[in-house]
Amino acid sequence: MGERIDRLNAVAGQGNIEAFYGLIQEDVKLLEDIDELPFVNTPLHVAASAGGPEHIRFAMEMMRLKPTFARKPDLNGYSPIHLALQGKHTQMVRQLLQVDGDLVRVKGKEGRTPLHDVAAATEQQPDLLFEFLRDCPNSIEDVTIQNQTALHIALENNNLDAFKRLVRWLRKNKSESAREILNRQDENGNTVLHLAVSKNQTEASSPFLNYLHTKETHVL
Repeated sequence: MGERIDRLNAVAGQGNIEAFYGLIQEDVKLLEDIDELPFVNTPLHVAASAGGPEHIRFAMEMMRLKPTFARKPDLNGYSPIHLALQGKHTQMVRQLLQVDGDLVRVKGKEGRTPLHDVAAATEQQPDLLFEFLRDCPNSIEDVTIQNQTALHIALENNNLDAFKRLVRWLRKNKSESAREILNRQDENGNTVLHLAVSKNQTEASSPFLNYLHTKETHVL
């Protein structure tokens, strides 16, 4: 099985759809056999990691044939969209979400979703943050194995821009559950307010956690 996967992943690394079908002609059950493995580096993982235009086309062909690959963890616990984010392949991420918007909620290592990864990123990714929440609004409720929300993660990584955008989005789109999400405690009993105070982030702790008492009209 290992050699069969290696050959397939080699053509995935090239983004070569024609060569892929050449392998399928030799072994028609290849994709099904790979799909039976609980942890595996699928050709979709390989294409997502590479991220070039030819790899995007290859990834779309994989999504058409085996959409289950998009939710499968590799040996390190990451799904294809996690790998695309790690490689900063934004167009690959967008194409995957165009096929399945719920991939925003796919949990990888330690229960982290793509939204959590974007919230943690120190580089500015406001467009992706907005797109994730637009495509999958309920992803704001997802927590890691440490019971951290995207807001916890943004503060923990000193990503105040992402934190403020998340809070404004909550006010605009999740007004009924916003207070509950903001008051959610991580495994150490910390709410986002506790984290903001402990890290001396007054910009986060003052105006943005008291937003329910304002008439702020900003949007994400």
